[in-house]
Amino acid sequence: MRINKIVCFGLGHIRRKNRGKEEPNFQEVLQHLAAFSIAEAVNSTQDSDAKKVGVVCQDPCYTTLDQILLKEEFSRTCHVPIESVQDSLHFVSDPEGFLAIDEHTLVITAFMPTTVPLMQICADLPRPAAFICDKMNLDHAKKVYDGVERSTPRVRNMLKEYARGDFNDHVVEKQMFELCCGVAPYWLWKMDGFMRLKKAGEVAENTN
Repeated sequence: MRINKIVCFGLGHIRRKNRGKEEPNFQEVLQHLAAFSIAEAVNSTQDSDAKKVGVVCQDPCYTTLDQILLKEEFSRTCHVPIESVQDSLHFVSDPEGFLAIDEHTLVITAFMPTTVPLMQICADLPRPAAFICDKMNLDHAKKVYDGVERSTPRVRNMLKEYARGDFNDHVVEKQMFELCCGVAPYWLWKMDGFMRLKKAGEVAENTN
């Protein structure tokens, strides 16, 4: 399915205090950079007059400084003049991120607290084009669920419409990995990707 928009949930506060000094939250920075890089990659395949892929970010942790720094990075990554960033990058509050989801949306989340039923909410919305999200147990034989699981029967049924993949083969430059990850695994290695499969009618419609 064609992606026209990226909606990010809970990608995190990109600055932290360490021994009284402000420094980057590197994993969270990489999560945002992934979203911006995907937007740029999709835009680069489209006609110059096509509407550019926008990015919507929802997280109550964002500070004014986070938003300033992310706008600057979006400008660099997506080659957008800084004065035009507000047309493509939007910071929103709940429930605006959910309301922005449609059938041409890529939803990105990482390490979302299980108290936030993101996938369950998405199961009640128009089916997004794709997800990048935490790994889930989608065992169809599972009968009992508890409150800390990301998957439920509704989520499992929704994801029947998607092809599942992982990012285990994704390579991170050694210098960047050492700077940003240290001993922690790269965040994408803990995620799954889901791409929505086209139905017969949608294939015909999109090829016209």
